[in-house]
Amino acid sequence: MSPQDPEYVRWQRLTAISYSQLAGVYLMQGKLEESLLANQKDLAISERSAAGDPTSAENRYDVAAARVRIGDVRIEQGMFPEALAEFEHAATAVRRLVRDDPDNADWKNSLTVALDRIGKVHLRQQQYDAALTVLSESLEIKRGLVEQDDHPHARRSMMLSHNRIGDVHAERGDHRAALAEYEKANQFIVEVAEATPENLGYQRDLSTSWSLMANEHEFFGRHRQARSLRQQALAISERLA
Repeated sequence: MSPQDPEYVRWQRLTAISYSQLAGVYLMQGKLEESLLANQKDLAISERSAAGDPTSAENRYDVAAARVRIGDVRIEQGMFPEALAEFEHAATAVRRLVRDDPDNADWKNSLTVALDRIGKVHLRQQQYDAALTVLSESLEIKRGLVEQDDHPHARRSMMLSHNRIGDVHAERGDHRAALAEYEKANQFIVEVAEATPENLGYQRDLSTSWSLMANEHEFFGRHRQARSLRQQALAISERLA
């Protein structure tokens, strides 16, 4: 079949997806080298497809997504500069997709994924200002997405961003700023958890949120507030047990 044949293109994409799925299984099993190799095969196929049809946004996205998965493996390997390079490549590619189609919420969401990963690496390397810069950019994009479609998943994503920014502040010792971010995160997840009480994931998020706030109150010696928050977190955990 010709590389331009639609059936060939479809088959190549399915093969790439199979490699990415296999890589995910290896990653869950802790087989990092095997996961890396499968992801690299996925990337190679995706890059060939993108080169064969550079006008295809889907092909360009597949390349970015493969790089994010490779970056995830590199983090597990402790290879942070390599992980950062993959995430930055992905962010650059998705920025182009957003530029070409600024109303596409999927591309914007994908950009926040890459930016959050970049922030994670910067935090692991104690590059706090760099982490705050990219995480704040991600948060602003997510805020725009919530304004477009106020879906519970979008609000949960806002919660995660505020938590990540709070983690950076806590790590650098700015506990007032950390608590402020955790409280903002809590507002989002309380609304989501109360609106969808059947969603156990949201309930676990709420328990985590109470615990993060409790940690900061304990730092300031506000033990009564901390105890009250921990009791709320425990009550959720016991319901879910």
